[in-house]
Amino acid sequence: MDQGGVGRYTQDSTEHSASPSEVANQWPGNINLLANPGLGVHPEQYTDEITRDLPCNRTKTRNTNAGKLRTKAHIKVAALNIRGIGNPDISHPDNKWTHVNQLLREEKIGILVVGEAHLNPRRLDEISRITDSRMKIFYTMREDTSNAAGIAVVLNKNRTNTRGVLVHEIVAGHAIQLETNWHDQERLTLLAVYAPNCSIAANAEFWSKIQDWYARNPNRPRPDIMLGDCNVVEEAIDRLPMPLTDTANTAVDSLDELKAELQLMDGWRATYPQSRAFTFTQKRNGGIAHQSRLDRIYVKSQIFDHTFEWDIKTTGIKTDHRMVSVQFTCEEAPTVGHGRWSWPTHLMHDKELTKFIHEEGLLLQTKIENAQSARLLENTIQVDNPQSLWAEFKQRITAFARKRAKIVVPRLQQKITDLERKMELVENTTGISEDERTAQMSPLSEELTELICRRHRATRATVKARNMLEGETISKYWS
Repeated sequence: MDQGGVGRYTQDSTEHSASPSEVANQWPGNINLLANPGLGVHPEQYTDEITRDLPCNRTKTRNTNAGKLRTKAHIKVAALNIRGIGNPDISHPDNKWTHVNQLLREEKIGILVVGEAHLNPRRLDEISRITDSRMKIFYTMREDTSNAAGIAVVLNKNRTNTRGVLVHEIVAGHAIQLETNWHDQERLTLLAVYAPNCSIAANAEFWSKIQDWYARNPNRPRPDIMLGDCNVVEEAIDRLPMPLTDTANTAVDSLDELKAELQLMDGWRATYPQSRAFTFTQKRNGGIAHQSRLDRIYVKSQIFDHTFEWDIKTTGIKTDHRMVSVQFTCEEAPTVGHGRWSWPTHLMHDKELTKFIHEEGLLLQTKIENAQSARLLENTIQVDNPQSLWAEFKQRITAFARKRAKIVVPRLQQKITDLERKMELVENTTGISEDERTAQMSPLSEELTELICRRHRATRATVKARNMLEGETISKYWS
């Protein structure tokens, strides 16, 4: 350090007790050097040392955990086929990648596999320029074009580590493997797939290519989770209308061989062995929509016990697929309860709840004043003390708020909940024909998609309005 400019800077500033501004004026060349990484010196290598040696900062200790993301011991993994990027202009409201950013935030997703991503280097740069604060994207594209197929893995920077990620392209535009330390030293290997849908033979060949890749790379870790759009169903129950017999084909056989080789199992089917739910809707002649469970999540049998909340749900992104998701936790994760109940935000505007709190508050104030005026002798236990009265007051308004929360529900959310219940009932009701089930499911599915898209658009409008009001103000939102 004695031979370098930075060493002279810290030494002289200590001997003469110069202020930081005086030192900066004396050594402008060093300040420029620190501020310009292009000169070959990384600014972080010297900034900490200079700050530590200044007289006014001698007592400060360096925080070794600064900048390290504190992740939770569980993570939500999901997959969604977005069916292309929509409008190629990233600033256009119909560009789907800005909606993916919103989806990560609203659904609290840690890792999202995006099918039919249609990414290339230019598009990735445009997306990163807008969403770099939340999304870290890894992708693979077809060799001939980026306007077809393509698959991407999106890491939510707010919920999982993004450093030290290893990515391997297995099949260009269709399969990619990602290894990440999602929590502390917990390593997760994820295989993202988008299987070809042009023919059964191409689909079967795709699964064989993945199996061959692992055979050629025995030192690469096998995936803990495989997820994405498989473009093939394994059982008749996963189709609507359901065929009378299972239609086995070479694609299913090839997928079975890969699952056996990698020791993977269909987690949703293992959790709900007799239930029916679908992820893909295809309209046929006459407007009747046929549905199937093409999007699936496979996990190793060893970690299946550490998964929970297997779900299939409609999103606000314009696509003919639904999102599949699961929560994954590490073995050392502690047992966590249901947490602390909190009021839904829409209850803050409920007049009956506000009136109840006002009346109970006046009653509480009267009780406290009476207790103070009738205070007992010193060293005597006072039954109606202010702390006990305050605790009882909070218990009463919490109980009333719970009751109101079951009654007062936003109208749009109530419609969505009712439709989801109707769809689940139709999907799993016995005693009706498959044609009748298909006819009933088609309008319900369309209406549910429209309502969720409406809620999605309303959320975007609210966020946009708040950004216009507070985006450039010094506030919690701005920071």
